[in-house]
Formats: sequence, structure tokens, C-alpha cells
Amino acid sequence: MSPRYSFISPRYSFIYLRYSFIYLRYSFIYLRYSFIYLRYSFIYLRYSFIYLRYSFIYLRYSFIYLRYSFIYFRYSFIYLRYSFIYLRYSFIYLRYSNYPLCKHFDSR
Repeated sequence: MSPRYSFISPRYSFIYLRYSFIYLRYSFIYLRYSFIYLRYSFIYLRYSFIYLRYSFIYLRYSFIYLRYSFIYFRYSFIYLRYSFIYLRYSFIYLRYSNYPLCKHFDSR
């Protein structure tokens, strides 16, 4: 031993050696788990990008469906308006026709 480390007894050096092997063993265990976690993180990242892609596709189609629903809603009111107009004219035509069942519409 060099004189600088002469105050360390061999007993402590064996203790330090033992702990260094213990720490080395745990470091390899932690390294193994870190690679396992890294692998799973890449797997989760891959699936998250897949889900994100499909979510954007679903979002796009949902906006398309929403647009068409508003268009159909608008046309439904247009058709409703025309149906009431046609109903009104049908009653008017019925009133002024000479159909026997519609005599109660006659004001003459």
C-alpha cells in the first residue's frame, strides 16, 4: 500500500470491496430494468402515435358528420316550411273545390 492510504486497514478495504460488488450488482439490475422501461416506453410511444393518428381521423370524420348534420337540419326546416305551405294550399284548393266532403269549408 502506498503511504497515502496506509491508514485504511485491510478489513475496511474488504468491506469496501464487498459493497462495491453489491453496488455493481444493483447497478446491473437497475440497468436491466431501465432497458425494460425504455423498451416499454417506446412501445407505448408507438401506440400513442397510432392512437393519435386514428383520433385525428375520427376527429376529421366527426367534423364532416357534424357539417352534414347541420346541412340536414337546415334542409329539414326548409322542407317543414314547404310542407306547411303545401298544406295551406291544399286546404285552400279543397275549400274552393266542389268536392262533397269539403262542404264544411265552404263559407258560401
